[in-house]
Amino acid sequence: MVEQGEGAWPLSQEKFSKKAGEPLEMGHYYRFSEIFYERHFIDSDDPRGLPGGPSMAVDWNAVFPIRENATSADYAAGSMAATLNDAFNRRYTMMLRQLDESVNGAPTALYTAIMNGMHGLTSVARELMATPIEGSDGETACPTFEWVE
Repeated sequence: MVEQGEGAWPLSQEKFSKKAGEPLEMGHYYRFSEIFYERHFIDSDDPRGLPGGPSMAVDWNAVFPIRENATSADYAAGSMAATLNDAFNRRYTMMLRQLDESVNGAPTALYTAIMNGMHGLTSVARELMATPIEGSDGETACPTFEWVE
């Protein structure tokens, strides 16, 4: 989060970058915008506008056709999608608990939340997004980001 400026735009980060000691990278929000518009931002772009830099090729055929706004109920009980989604949600919930601990008296829990929690979600999410939803018209599953007790 510190390296990427928590969504900060490079032009507005002067105060924070002085405190951090080095410039920050453009945040995820703007990177996703670059992909959507298939064009890079350049330093002189207004962050409220469109990227004005060189075009970038995006192979939309390589993107998984995930179900939009999926919930656990979209995955048949006992299916691979349901099993992977449950594993993802359990890890996600654990990460949120660790983040809560880190800001409420146990700051070392932040390292665990990031290294084990956040990074541990990646492989499960990738496998889930490559998993077809049973009975769908070619859609694949995706994480539902639901809290698990």
